[in-house]
Amino acid sequence: MQTIRESLEALAADDRELLTLIAWEGLTGVEAAGVLGIRPATARKRLARARGRLQNELTSRGFSAGSAARSRTDVAPMRCAPLSPTPSSLP
Repeated sequence: MQTIRESLEALAADDRELLTLIAWEGLTGVEAAGVLGIRPATARKRLARARGRLQNELTSRGFSAGSAARSRTDVAPMRCAPLSPTPSSLP
């Protein structure tokens, strides 16, 4: 968990805030965009970039997706809400 925390702290504040709102606070992408005062499309783009930067940061610290799965068996999976409704969820 320390490696994840350090990796998040190494990110730019904008990346860290967006990731935190969606992954840990449980906001949807649309809700996070509203909190940050940006358009949902912008939030989607920033989220993709932020996830990539976080992955690079974790990899540089020797943390891989396989090691994450093995080391986090006692922790509930991260909930990432979609940024916009899917066509099947529209009325």
